[in-house]
Amino acid sequence: MKRFNYFLILLMLSSLGTAQTDSLKIKERLKILMDSSATYYGANNYSKSLEFNVKIIEEAKKINDTSYLQRGFRYLGYDYLVLQDTIQARESFERSQEYASLSQDSSGLGMSYMDLANLYGHSEKSIDKALEYHDKSIVIFEKLKDSFNLSNAYLNTILTLQESRRYDKSLKYLIKTEQLKDQLSNGLKANLQNQWAIYYLHENNYKKVDYHLSKIFRDTLLQSSSFELSDSYLTHSLSLYGQQRYKEAYEAGTKYQTLYEQTIEEYQNEESQKIAANFQVAQYKKDIEKNELENRLQAEIV
Repeated sequence: MKRFNYFLILLMLSSLGTAQTDSLKIKERLKILMDSSATYYGANNYSKSLEFNVKIIEEAKKINDTSYLQRGFRYLGYDYLVLQDTIQARESFERSQEYASLSQDSSGLGMSYMDLANLYGHSEKSIDKALEYHDKSIVIFEKLKDSFNLSNAYLNTILTLQESRRYDKSLKYLIKTEQLKDQLSNGLKANLQNQWAIYYLHENNYKKVDYHLSKIFRDTLLQSSSFELSDSYLTHSLSLYGQQRYKEAYEAGTKYQTLYEQTIEEYQNEESQKIAANFQVAQYKKDIEKNELENRLQAEIV
């Protein structure tokens, strides 16, 4: 009996060691998958991004890693959002929120609120709901004193307000984001200056419009995105027109048109990626249905 117990303990220790080794291997794979997902999403390759995000969720489920599950569903939500599948995007963001709560990850919970805010901000009918989620994310990041995520939360709130033409309410967040602008990437710094310019354009304060746009035109680091730069020249053209500087307005409009055509090419590339990603989504859903059917059949057999 003692001998049996001895071998049982050895077996349990061996199994525990194997499980720990497997867990470490899966976590190593998850890190690689996460990096690949971010790379493909940044390159607008949504079909590959979606493919890797599905793998992240599958691998994380094997070891019940709530942190990776939270991030996997979050990234998957943005894939669906790009594909304009708002139902699947909402479900993914809500799953991300659930896992953030389970892991007691305050930062992850704040990001999930920000994600849901961005989702609801896509529709004029749900702007108020979007702003509620923006407020929730801001409260969390302020409590955490997380200036990086807080700067992004403020900027996302500005975008929601200005896209819904609530320019007066965006001023408070423009000021707050400006105070944290060093936390922003160059692309988001350019976005912030564009939002300032748009705000002052609707105030007919053309001097301030030109001031903020000049920051982008003078700094090549802020010109990395043709999307942002085309927006800058469009706003600049409208400002010059408002000042009755028609020749300069025309020249700025021409620059906008050139950049716009470049962004159209980028957009068309994105559209081709969306088509591929949509096919990937359809296949992913079929796999889920197939697995669910197999599980039901196995349950009935048992």
